[in-house]
Amino acid sequence: ALVRFQEEALEEEDLDRFEDLAREREELQEEVGSGSSVTIPEDYLDPEDQEYLEKVHEEIRDAYLRDARIRERLQEMVTILTEKCYLPEYECCIDGFLYDWTPAGPEHGYFGEHNALTSYGHNVEFAWLLQRAARALDLPVEPYRSMGLGLIEHSRRYGWHKEAGALCYEGPWRGPATNRVIEWWTQAENAVALDWAYRETGDPAILDELRRQVIWILQKQSDALHGGWHSSLAPDGSILSDSKAHLWHGSYHDVRACLNVGNGRWE
Repeated sequence: ALVRFQEEALEEEDLDRFEDLAREREELQEEVGSGSSVTIPEDYLDPEDQEYLEKVHEEIRDAYLRDARIRERLQEMVTILTEKCYLPEYECCIDGFLYDWTPAGPEHGYFGEHNALTSYGHNVEFAWLLQRAARALDLPVEPYRSMGLGLIEHSRRYGWHKEAGALCYEGPWRGPATNRVIEWWTQAENAVALDWAYRETGDPAILDELRRQVIWILQKQSDALHGGWHSSLAPDGSILSDSKAHLWHGSYHDVRACLNVGNGRWE
């Protein structure tokens, strides 16, 4: 990600930003150290091959969205998520609903009781996916940009574990996290969300959190020896669950994050 940001700084002739990013890159390399036993050659993916793959991706996406029914369903999902799941007063979302999209209450069991909490991982995931959906539907930038940044800011304020450099699992709509487990998918989605937020704002504090999030993933969440990402960690990095394949855990959140962070797919 930092390499791509440096390239953009050069293109914009912003030498101060380029030098700041160079220092960030050096610090990241020093902090990561020998934490990973896997080295990917710089020419692993030739730039021309990458450009070709991106064009193929765009062609598939455009062909998919030319189907009127798919566009209609995507628009429905954007409407439901922004008008039903999103709580504008708190800038976060809830997960439990009845079939008519009425929020579930305590009398409805687990999901109703759980609506007192918000998932930081779902919030940041929604934040960046909303931008993709709006762009695919040719919707105006606002209010989706502000909504996305607000969701990310909520998670940064209440869910970011400053000592660990990672995102906690969940907490109340307003107030610090009550569940501080560090889940693999939450870190993946947060990395992509911070990447987008930094590109939008240029906020160095967001870049620093992205840097620390990547360090956490490389040094703690990922398993350099056996592959995959550990499911659940404590803030001190100790493993709570080492399962790497179950109903919700496959090559999905983590791989998608690796493909998106730093690849300039927001333009």
